[in-house]
Amino acid sequence: MKTTTKAAAALIAILPAYVQAQAAAYAQCGGIGWTGATTCVSGWVCTYSNDYYSQCLAGTATTTATTAKTTTTSTSKVTTTTTKATTTTTTAVSSTSTGPVLSGQWDTESECGGIYSLLNDQWGISGYTGSQTAQSLGCTGGTSLAWKTTYTWTGGPYQVKTYTDIYLNTGLGKTISSIKSIPTVWNWSYTTASSDLVADVSYDLWLSASSTGSGASSTSSYEIMIWLSARGGAGPAGSQVATATINGDSWAVFQGVVSTWTVYSFKPASASTEYTSFSQDLLPFLTYLETNYGVSSSQYLVQAQAGTEPFISTSTTTLYTTKYSIAVN
Repeated sequence: MKTTTKAAAALIAILPAYVQAQAAAYAQCGGIGWTGATTCVSGWVCTYSNDYYSQCLAGTATTTATTAKTTTTSTSKVTTTTTKATTTTTTAVSSTSTGPVLSGQWDTESECGGIYSLLNDQWGISGYTGSQTAQSLGCTGGTSLAWKTTYTWTGGPYQVKTYTDIYLNTGLGKTISSIKSIPTVWNWSYTTASSDLVADVSYDLWLSASSTGSGASSTSSYEIMIWLSARGGAGPAGSQVATATINGDSWAVFQGVVSTWTVYSFKPASASTEYTSFSQDLLPFLTYLETNYGVSSSQYLVQAQAGTEPFISTSTTTLYTTKYSIAVN
């Protein structure tokens, strides 16, 4: 089952507060800016992960699981809501510790018991001015990670500076034909954004003819990008070759060549569309390429990443991910 939220591209989306009855199992139930349900269905407790994310996890509590104190300040452009949650003990086990701030060009940290790694990948910064940091905000339920990245970059308006990302460490090295599903959830937002921001938010999947191949190397056959957002006119490599409907959504399909591999990119067909609450199976994107562009089902999926590519951000931009998970089944 697929659920997506489409948001018009804007610096900050201002949503009216509303009340939902109860949040479903594993759903978000609190955090800064959260306007949805703050209580969970029976047998589940709203469990604090960090200031930006609380989740319904299995358990019981003798008192109300989450007590929220909310203060709201408004200007003509921005409404800021701060929520502090007090939680009780439940039977759920979560690792909610905040990680160190990664600031080095290739700084990496293992997440969720080694399922993922957070990489502050600043591969394209030579000759340009700016900085970027990345930080884990905790792992919940064993597989759901919250994280953020903050950056400023100037110069080279058509040059990608970085790809700070979460990459998967498990379930890889399978052929497309042997994969049953690639379920993923990615809930994110810009909490601050430069007025001249040019950037994408995207998945990056890598295929190789060898199960021991790697991404962005001479062993790579294909790079498949799935763009959830394109701010400031950012565009994929190559040119548009088709429009496809996948999982019920309309995507512009781009084809190009980078180094020694072919790149296929899926970008929302409407320039005003962003997928900020994305929950889908990514396998249909691969089978679409198999059916329409001759990508062999014997190709191996050797790397799966999710991150952001900034081109320009002369003032501070922060991308917050409140929930991210992916698996290859």
